[in-house]
Amino acid sequence: MLHGGKDSGSEYGMEGETEEMARESAQVRRELERIFDTDRVKATWRQMATPKKAKLVMPTTSAEAVVRRQGQQVEALDNLQRQLVGLTLSVQTARKDKQMIEGTIKKLQEVMRESRADIKNTERQLKENRTGAEDARTELMLTEFKRDSARKELESLVEQLQSKKRELETLEEHPEPQDGQSGATLQLQQELTRVMEEREKIRTSLSQRETEVKELMKQVTSLKDTLATQQRKSRSKIDALAEDVEREQTRQEEAQGERTAALEKLNKLEKKYRHLEKEKNQLVKEQLEERDELKSELQAELAETRASLNQQLAKLRSQLTEATTKLTTVQAETDRKDELVLQLREHVLELEHAAARDSERQEASVEEMKRTTADLTAEKEQALGRLREAACVEKAQALEALEASLSQQQTQQLRQLETQLKQQMTEQQGRLTAREVEVEVLKDRLKEQDAAIQDKVKAACKDTQATMQGVLAEERQRWEAERAEEVKRLRLELEQSMTRAHEETGRERDLVEKHLLQISQLKKELEETRGHARQAYREKMTAVNVAKESAELEKERELDLMREGIEKETHRSIEHLRETIKHQEAEIQQLRSERYCLKSREEETVATSDRHEKKVINDINEECRSIVELLGQLPRKVTFSSYNGWSPSRPVGYLRSSIRPTTSLTAAMSSLRSLGEELRQRMVTMSEQMEDQKHSLGKLDNDKKEELDALKKKMQTEKLEALEMLKDRLIKEHLSEVDKLHRMLGKGKTVSKTLRDRDNELQEIQRNMTTWKASTVEKLAKKFQEEMARELEKRGKDTNKNRAEWEHEREVMKREIERLKHELLRLSMAYNSGPNEESPETAQLLRQLQGKVKILQMENTNLKRAGKLSISVPDLSVKCQNMPERSVRQYELRAEEAEGRAKMAEDRAEQNAHILNQKMLEISKLQSTLTQQTKELMQLERAYAQLQQRACRLTSHTAVYVR
Repeated sequence: MLHGGKDSGSEYGMEGETEEMARESAQVRRELERIFDTDRVKATWRQMATPKKAKLVMPTTSAEAVVRRQGQQVEALDNLQRQLVGLTLSVQTARKDKQMIEGTIKKLQEVMRESRADIKNTERQLKENRTGAEDARTELMLTEFKRDSARKELESLVEQLQSKKRELETLEEHPEPQDGQSGATLQLQQELTRVMEEREKIRTSLSQRETEVKELMKQVTSLKDTLATQQRKSRSKIDALAEDVEREQTRQEEAQGERTAALEKLNKLEKKYRHLEKEKNQLVKEQLEERDELKSELQAELAETRASLNQQLAKLRSQLTEATTKLTTVQAETDRKDELVLQLREHVLELEHAAARDSERQEASVEEMKRTTADLTAEKEQALGRLREAACVEKAQALEALEASLSQQQTQQLRQLETQLKQQMTEQQGRLTAREVEVEVLKDRLKEQDAAIQDKVKAACKDTQATMQGVLAEERQRWEAERAEEVKRLRLELEQSMTRAHEETGRERDLVEKHLLQISQLKKELEETRGHARQAYREKMTAVNVAKESAELEKERELDLMREGIEKETHRSIEHLRETIKHQEAEIQQLRSERYCLKSREEETVATSDRHEKKVINDINEECRSIVELLGQLPRKVTFSSYNGWSPSRPVGYLRSSIRPTTSLTAAMSSLRSLGEELRQRMVTMSEQMEDQKHSLGKLDNDKKEELDALKKKMQTEKLEALEMLKDRLIKEHLSEVDKLHRMLGKGKTVSKTLRDRDNELQEIQRNMTTWKASTVEKLAKKFQEEMARELEKRGKDTNKNRAEWEHEREVMKREIERLKHELLRLSMAYNSGPNEESPETAQLLRQLQGKVKILQMENTNLKRAGKLSISVPDLSVKCQNMPERSVRQYELRAEEAEGRAKMAEDRAEQNAHILNQKMLEISKLQSTLTQQTKELMQLERAYAQLQQRACRLTSHTAVYVR
């Protein structure tokens, strides 16, 4: 916005500068035209003013130089005019460029706005992507945790397999002699099959775990891919926005560069204009200097001509004085006449110049009149379109002002001409008087000279009279002929000048008549416009009067309609009030009938309210106890106080004074509220601690994010390498295990063959042995078999019991978790569907508890997995009847160790389950207490409000009945 304001200010400044430039150029044009006109008039004036004798005597070189200088001046003025035209064109181009720049700036501003909106949208999308990334990070953490637990399970399973393999290898490596009995071999085979089945189960569980791990890794990779795609999209959007911003910045820079270029152009134009002004001033100075030089030259030439003429006159006078006195007199007369003619000529020229000036002024005034009339006509048309009255008034004022200004100008011009003519006349009279004085002086001198000449002539010689008279007669004839020609020429020039003057005066008269006709037409138009304005005003007034009359009629009609409507509404309201009175009377009768029914109901309500309050107080006490147990404080108990001296024998109207104070209920409520506030304070402190921890964790997260970003790449590479190594190692181990199993199966076959051979040998020996040995051996074998079967059954039962107990506990835990989930859902639904009168603190508590429940659920699942891992060890402590006592003892010791490990795992699982149960119970207690408190508080408030309403109704009914 600030940039927009600066740009607008600079634009306005540019417009002002261009307008000033145009004004200055117009002024310069006017000044140059005025100078040119003045130079032209002065040149004509000089040509007219210089006498022809002087012209005849002036040299041709000075006239040619003057013409050349005038041509140079005209060329210089033409060049200046061309430069001014070029300047105006450059100014126009600058204006166009400025308009283009303004359009581009506006477009850039619009683009900037759109880009800002796009940036805001991208920021929103970035926030959403960040939230999604945080969710994905949490999921990644969970998956990594699951992966770690799966790795631990795999490691434990691998260790167990290795231990079992070692045991099998020890059994295979230390085969000892056995007793030859077929039952022992069968049991061994059965136990071996069991071991193989358990091994296969372990392998299936391992394969399942591996598949789970692979699925988890796939999920992790998919999450990483999604995060990477989201990050790429966000980065691409950010890059696109950055490119857009850079483009806009480049556009702005280009616009600023264009603007600076335009400013530079304007500065250059200003510099050119100033240079032209300087050149113009120099040319004016040169012209003035040339004028001064011309004046000085003309004055010098005039002086020279005068000197030469004086010399010639002196010579002629000397000759004429020598010749005759008559020539002197004639010359004096001719000189005087010549002077008079010259004076008249100068006077005529001055009058012509004055007439030319007057004509020019009149033409200028006529042009100004035309311009003003054109402006006035345009203004008149515009004003007639808008408001005729204002236009007429303004036009009349303008015309009056014009008439006044024209009359003033004409009077001023006439006065100026009269003053100029008077001044010229006075100057000419002074000159004439001075010339007359000079002529008289010269006449006196001539008379004196003539007398002296005559005396001398008479005295000197009388012989030369004849010769002189002949010469004088010739000269007289020649001079008279020249004089007659000059007189004719002068008369022709005077006639021509007079005809010109008459023509110019006729033209001026025609122009004046035209102006008068135009003024008369304008006056007629003014009168017409005034008439139109008056008609419009009359029409307006008539329309206003008609509108007023119509408005008054409409108002009267509306008032009549309003009156009719008000009367109808009053009638309707009266009827409605009558109907309401009837309904109220019927309701009063119904209330009277209901009052008698309420007497019987009142006692029942009082009893039920006592019972309800007792129940409420007992419930509140129990809740207080539970809360106090949670808080670890002394228990609080509130006793129930019944009605103070209330008996059912009192009338119903006595309730206003006999309503018992609800001190016990308020005390219970206050205690419950205080406990609730303590709980809230505890929760607030816990929440503050949690917030502090969150802040600290947020800081740690921000610190770790950078490390994680750096380590992610390494971890990815390391994970891939580790996964490849694990795959290779597991494949190798699997192949080795398969080979070992094949070997074990082969060894088992060989052992079975040897056992069968030995069984056959033993059978042969038994057939040949005595009966007492067979009986004793059979008895001992039966006893041993029975003892081994009993021990195996006991241990199988123990293992089955342990497994059954673990499964039972697992099912119980699942049921408890499901029950807690259902309770949380029910509480959340009740919280959402219940009234909005709960405090925001309870909502925060519920949210925090839901988060804790989720965390505990995660811990429960992890503990279950740990328990599964600890309990999923197969019981391979199998004894054979036909094995020796050492191997039996070894197996017994190993079985005892496995049982101890199982017991330790079961104890750990029980401890973890107990801790989890305690946590879940605490959370469920807190949730139940909070929800019950909120619900019971709402119920108590509603019940209390209902009781108050009922009591107020009863009191009002009893008061009405008493009245």
